[in-house]
Amino acid sequence: MTRPRPAAHRNVIGVGGVVPMGAGVLLVRLTYSRHKGRFMLPGGKVDPGESLEAALVREVQEEAGVLAEPDGLIAVRHRVDPHELNCYLIFAMRYLRGTPRANGQDTDAAAVVPADELRAGSPRVVPLAAAAALPLLDGAAIRLPAHGFVPPAGPYTAQTFQLYAAETPAPPAPRRDPADADCNYERGGAAADPAPRRGPADARPSRTCRPASS
Repeated sequence: MTRPRPAAHRNVIGVGGVVPMGAGVLLVRLTYSRHKGRFMLPGGKVDPGESLEAALVREVQEEAGVLAEPDGLIAVRHRVDPHELNCYLIFAMRYLRGTPRANGQDTDAAAVVPADELRAGSPRVVPLAAAAALPLLDGAAIRLPAHGFVPPAGPYTAQTFQLYAAETPAPPAPRRDPADADCNYERGGAAADPAPRRGPADARPSRTCRPASS
């Protein structure tokens, strides 16, 4: 059922990048919003007709002076305000080149903030930035990679359509019974090299070895 929505209500999509550099993460100090004067992930709003990836690369370069490329989606934050639904998608990024520098408009500083400072809950860092960056820096982030899927029918290309989804895990290796470690069977039941002869001191209760399933 479709419910009426205030005419002034809008949907906004933003992107932010977690760019690991050295022992920390690239952050920028904002000159606007309620977080003015604090360090946040570089990023911003997606322009009309722009893809998420293009907006991310552009915003990081504009705000922090660094070129980086997307390396998977790691977090989504949505916020419902009286006149706006604000969705913010956070990507892991690979640093390519450039020296951190602010643009002097949206940001007045760009720096690599150490992971230890994020863990300590530094008041100069927006908590959302630390919450998104630390799992990646600690190697615990779950990434949704880009799959490169494009619908076979329709007007879309790799630049205008992208799917981020969990990868199919590899099937687990078959488990072997530790009791079969000495058995002289290979796949298919063929005999392997004879086991070394045992002396009287090695005598132990006999058991039946099971051929590996074919």
